[in-house]
Amino acid sequence: MKEVRTFIIIEVILAILKAVAGLLCNSYTMLASCLFEIVLIITSLFVLKNKDNKKYKGIITSFIGILIVILGFGIIFVSILDKVQKVSWLILLFVFVCMLVRYIAGCFYSNTNYRKRKGLLGFGNINSNMDFYMAGIVVVVLVLTKLSKFVELFKYADKIGTILVSLFVIYKGFRIIKNSFSYMGDKEINFDGYEKELTSRTEVKKFVSINTTEFGGIRKAKCNLVLNNNLTMIDLNTFIVSLQDYFLKKVDVVEVNLIDEVKPKKPKVRSLKQDARNSGSGNSKTNTKKKNTKKKNKKR
Repeated sequence: MKEVRTFIIIEVILAILKAVAGLLCNSYTMLASCLFEIVLIITSLFVLKNKDNKKYKGIITSFIGILIVILGFGIIFVSILDKVQKVSWLILLFVFVCMLVRYIAGCFYSNTNYRKRKGLLGFGNINSNMDFYMAGIVVVVLVLTKLSKFVELFKYADKIGTILVSLFVIYKGFRIIKNSFSYMGDKEINFDGYEKELTSRTEVKKFVSINTTEFGGIRKAKCNLVLNNNLTMIDLNTFIVSLQDYFLKKVDVVEVNLIDEVKPKKPKVRSLKQDARNSGSGNSKTNTKKKNTKKKNKKR
């Protein structure tokens, strides 16, 4: 639980960095990325403690989904109405810091717990490729705005980038709304084929289980695995990133846990020598049977 909170705190730090970057560097694209980060934090918090399933939770999350959609469209309209401004080169520093914080946090926890052979390998979207895509959009927007003196159309690059990133936010909101109605209709999440996909991975030694948690339309998948030994840091993190992206097609939050494989205990077999020693003290199986037979004969 402590590690999960740490991941959420990291997401909060990233959201703050992106908000500061967007305001200082005149980038609505970065502000839209900050909004996406806030959505991830909200979804993670809702599924953090969920003990029972109630219908009203579906109503709550449907309103949350509507709010997310409104915010997504809102930032698009604000960016369009605002005057065109050139994005500062300083934004590259913020992009680099955000990527570094995310990568170090993901690598640190996954590799530390992998060496322990148990623990949390990944949570939320912190190991997902989504942030890399958004960082790529921000960098492309920056380059295009700097080339706007040669091509007039490029001065609108930040507005186009804002629309692209906001579409991820809007999609997330619509999916929460859709899942909220499915939740109220008692429709279960279908993970057919997921076990086969996991067991086919060379990094996986044993598939243990997939558990799901739902707070209305916000879904979390908890994947428990036993991994092979001697995985390199690059192979481990590549596996976790691809696994989270695979699960995020159906859920909003992914939790990957490494389970220590418990070896079955060998049954204790009494040796002939031990049995011979016990025969002198009357504790062997043979002596016990003889005693029982004598008792029966006396009763007769």
